Amino acid sequence: MFYISSQGHSASGWLSRALSMHPKIVCWHGTRSIPPYDSGENDISGKNFVEGLLQCEKGCQNGKIFGACHGYYGPQLKKTVEENNGTFLWIVRNPIKRVNSIFLAFAPRLLTYGLLPADTKNIDIYGLVKNHEQLINNKFNNYINDIQKNNNGINRIINYPNRINLVRGIKDRIKLISNNSSIRKKRMKYYNNNSDIDIDSIENIPDSEIAKKMIETFNKACKRTFFTDYDLHNACGMDGVIKMEKMTTSKEYYYDAVLSKIISKTVDNSYLDEVFNQKDHINVHDPKNKKENVIFNSWPESFQNHFINAWDKRRLDSLYSALEYEKPSL
Repeated sequence: MFYISSQGHSASGWLSRALSMHPKIVCWHGTRSIPPYDSGENDISGKNFVEGLLQCEKGCQNGKIFGACHGYYGPQLKKTVEENNGTFLWIVRNPIKRVNSIFLAFAPRLLTYGLLPADTKNIDIYGLVKNHEQLINNKFNNYINDIQKNNNGINRIINYPNRINLVRGIKDRIKLISNNSSIRKKRMKYYNNNSDIDIDSIENIPDSEIAKKMIETFNKACKRTFFTDYDLHNACGMDGVIKMEKMTTSKEYYYDAVLSKIISKTVDNSYLDEVFNQKDHINVHDPKNKKENVIFNSWPESFQNHFINAWDKRRLDSLYSALEYEKPSL
């Protein structure tokens, strides 16, 4: 039994498919339930999830190894997994790339109060950012302070126990906010004005609202990236860490850092060839595959400052240096 912790946007889908291509392995993706519904549906505790994986193996007469990736129970699951002789691994990606990927994926959804799904295509998010750059820079600190105040209020209502449950807390927040009358009115007003939602209707959103949603999304992307890496590094050190960029480009690294930790038997080259013939290795959310410095330099100054402050606040230099991720400079 195994568990691979990831907040997503780090080739976790590719990895789950790669592992499940092995005849002895079943790897679920993005779930905290058994059977494997989408995360957020029929969720169970980490302890029960591990027990479920063990029972799946038992039901197969131990003929297959069961595991999961990217349900994000976080480091709290490490002890439970290892107490049951399982393998706990976790994925890290260059933080610039991961923040960029999360930002591009979720900006359309926040911009339209949930009317557009995550990963909506054909919307030039960075075009919107560029057109509102001055307003974003001018309003950034005020919006972040407002977001923090609102989050503190929601935290008191929800009272989820700790940062390890960050994703579950965020989903609870979304449900709470969705029932808020002012948000509901805004969503309905937006829908009435834009029954056919496309880039033109996005342009009809007030400038202040676009700036606010871009700031909110970028802030969420930074939190999701740095909180996750901090919690996992704090709990695991460098034990079980997987560098996403090497995992998707090197057969040797994939075998050494991932596969050999899960299954003791050697594999033939035909399996590895099949795995690396998958075309959607990386950059699903950012198909242009820009270099890190290009991405960072394309951000407004306020985004750059916020990113570096988040990096410094979490004290992640040792982790990122070990993985050869360079902190950008202003």
